[in-house]
Amino acid sequence: MAIDRIIAGPMTHISNNVGNLLIDAGNDRLYVANGTSILVFNNAGTSEGNISPARTITSPQFGNISSLFLDATNNILYAGDDLNGIWIIDNANSVNGSITPTRSITGNFTATYGGSFSINSLYVDTVRDLLYVSVRIFATGGGTSILVFNNARTANGSGLTPARTIHPSAYAGTIFLDAANDRLYLADPSAYTVRAFDSISTADGSVASNRTISMGISPAGLTVDIASNRLYVLNPSAVFIINNADIADGSVPMTAVLAPSNSILTAITVRQ
Repeated sequence: MAIDRIIAGPMTHISNNVGNLLIDAGNDRLYVANGTSILVFNNAGTSEGNISPARTITSPQFGNISSLFLDATNNILYAGDDLNGIWIIDNANSVNGSITPTRSITGNFTATYGGSFSINSLYVDTVRDLLYVSVRIFATGGGTSILVFNNARTANGSGLTPARTIHPSAYAGTIFLDAANDRLYLADPSAYTVRAFDSISTADGSVASNRTISMGISPAGLTVDIASNRLYVLNPSAVFIINNADIADGSVPMTAVLAPSNSILTAITVRQ
């Protein structure tokens, strides 16, 4: 499988710290979590080369933006910041320049163990208005968890307590939510697997996965193309494509697309 286009060069302002990508399919825009900024490129379906972003979103409050989710219906951008928590930005389709985020959730991320944290991933169930945050606590005994906040569109405040804390039977890395089927996919780099959890909107406490897909590599990220029922799993050297995502279990056939030479893959997204 050949690469069709590459966006690269000094005019793009893309750093070597890209944590996440997302596509706003309705407006044909690409959002890039770029460390201390969020880059927005118009005409995502055709853009290539050394091009300038249409917008660059920055804030004195940004620490390291590592994950993004766009609620296109409500025009809200959620940004996971490893150093601070979650920034919630209204008017996502027009906001530009240096901003003050509309709302923030610093969360009760470290209430039990204290110390610092890292946000591995976030996703919003826009139907049930739930925010899922995959977080790692660096203190001894902290491990990883998935925090679930109610009222995602209006949640705000320091020390906001999650409604539920899910302790999956796995390392909680990157997550993807199939809201229509109430299913969460989780990359577990420690066990070289992808886990699938059903009925995730009611899951709480210690939860075992319903399916475990053996990868043979350590997955650094994942996404699912819902329309084609296809799972894409990323590691630094390749993207692995698995058909029949909704039933895949155990050892399954997969197609590998290798990264370009002298490149390291750090994020993946598909047009939904």
